[in-house]
Amino acid sequence: MGGVADTDYRLDELFEEKWKAVLDSHMTVLQKSLKEVCDGGIDIMAREFVKTALPPMLTDEEKNLSVLGSRPDILHGKPMVFRPSTKVKLIRRHAQRLIFENEDDCYIVHRMANSRVYEGRPEQNFELPTEFVSGFNTLSANYPEWTSLSEMPNDMSGEEVQEMCHLLFYHGLIMVQQLPDRVKRNVVRRNSINE
Repeated sequence: MGGVADTDYRLDELFEEKWKAVLDSHMTVLQKSLKEVCDGGIDIMAREFVKTALPPMLTDEEKNLSVLGSRPDILHGKPMVFRPSTKVKLIRRHAQRLIFENEDDCYIVHRMANSRVYEGRPEQNFELPTEFVSGFNTLSANYPEWTSLSEMPNDMSGEEVQEMCHLLFYHGLIMVQQLPDRVKRNVVRRNSINE
């Protein structure tokens, strides 16, 4: 004969009553502290990766739709025009990272201008106003799909959306598809037909 008799022990109930609550509270504190430490550690690792990584090898389409192929005339006051029908998307998902110094200061670290020969260049970054964070998060969440500027978050005004797009575009982080304004032309034609 062998086996274990199925008996109820009072110690099981005592453990659940007294020790389980204590262990649960300690595990909760441990999880919270690990979560706080992990976020900072992940940011440090991401910054180091972005600093030492090669810039992405862009395809011809990516070059043509980015600042490299658009040839905007910013010296004569003719920058890229961003309309509500304009569609934008990040060139690559892992080419940039949004990092918060504190609640009021954040910046984007990117590898678009890293050297292909030597890792010795300083970190490539620029400050991102906190008003633009929701728009940047929208672009990140929608990647690899195109995002129309009219689909940006409601907490951003049209001017803020344009400023954010200019900032990201001239740092080489987004591609731009300019769609023709066919809606306006059709409205004008319909009005002239009705008259």
